[in-house]
Amino acid sequence: MLRRVLVTLLLMSPTLVWAQSDSARPANPTPATPNAAAIDSEPLLAGSERLVSDAQDRLSLAVELSTQALAHFTDQRQLALLSGRNTIAFADLPATLLAPSLYWHSATLPELRALSTEPTRRDDQAPVWQASVFVEAGGNRSARLHYQAEGLDWQSSYQLRWTQGSNEGQWREAIAIRNQTGIDLSGAQFTAVNDFGQRREFGRIPSLQSGMRWRALVGDPQSLTLTPMLVAKALANGPQPGAQQTPVERRLAVDSEQSEAIGFAAGPMSVIHDQGDETTPLAQTQWQPSQRGSALEIAAGMSTAVRVERLQVDYRHQADGIENAWRITLHNTTDQTHTIRLEEVIQGRWQIEEGEADWQRTATGLERRITLAAGERREVGYRIRQQPTPSS
Repeated sequence: MLRRVLVTLLLMSPTLVWAQSDSARPANPTPATPNAAAIDSEPLLAGSERLVSDAQDRLSLAVELSTQALAHFTDQRQLALLSGRNTIAFADLPATLLAPSLYWHSATLPELRALSTEPTRRDDQAPVWQASVFVEAGGNRSARLHYQAEGLDWQSSYQLRWTQGSNEGQWREAIAIRNQTGIDLSGAQFTAVNDFGQRREFGRIPSLQSGMRWRALVGDPQSLTLTPMLVAKALANGPQPGAQQTPVERRLAVDSEQSEAIGFAAGPMSVIHDQGDETTPLAQTQWQPSQRGSALEIAAGMSTAVRVERLQVDYRHQADGIENAWRITLHNTTDQTHTIRLEEVIQGRWQIEEGEADWQRTATGLERRITLAAGERREVGYRIRQQPTPSS
């Protein structure tokens, strides 16, 4: 601080306005080198001294988080230089900084040509990057450093609340960032970029010291229109003697237009059922970015509303294939109407022999939707002929 005051009083030099460059890289900085011996051995001219630039000299610090690469830092600092030769040492850079990624803009400090690391006393100590700069006239100058560093982990997480007896839901998103870079990132501006290249500004984080984890909700809750459904999925291949109880999964469908606006990046998702003053956790699942922009179904736990029992009534090897037939019994155990989707997974080559009018062929097998009145029982079935395999 004293150094800046002396420079200002003696030189009466106004602070230069730093001009941000839109270019991805500067035109002329020399790549960073791991050896500072040449700078250390170079004698200083009269009026020169060593300037250590630390976090107090920062004008701004911006961090860009990415799902595809390491965190990118943009570190802008103000330097108080004397006329003549100055040795600048940049402290408070991450201990995890990747040396090949370090570069800088030279528009406001063209004299800065090369940076190299100063040897450290301990293995866990962050290296100090330094340079020798000769300026004709002293004054306040600014420099902007760019670099990538490890040790900054982040994750999106989500919560979907579904209101009982309605098609209404509320979507919330949170972001968590853990700082293991070795430096204090309090006050830095954070931005995240997802798999689609979309950016999300998280703003300035007031407190994020090294070893600390920060978590906050992002934006306002989003209202969704949900379509509850029941799904019973089973494998139809191979001999399966005896009646089998098929689990029934509850899912919440979201249309493609609304799914476009949710789920910024991959992360855990919890589904909660609101029942008046009570809430019931339904499921813990994982959100994947590939789900955005298309009609999707969110797993919301298991259901006992409809009981599904499957029985294989025929399984015979014949000259032209395997005869495979199923009878499926459904029972609506509630006093409400329910629609259930049966998904029969059939592997290999096959053709349907009976039930074609009721079942729809899909990429994975057969599918059928059935609406059951309160307390209703119903039996459905189908028969297929499968091509024999070497293991059959």
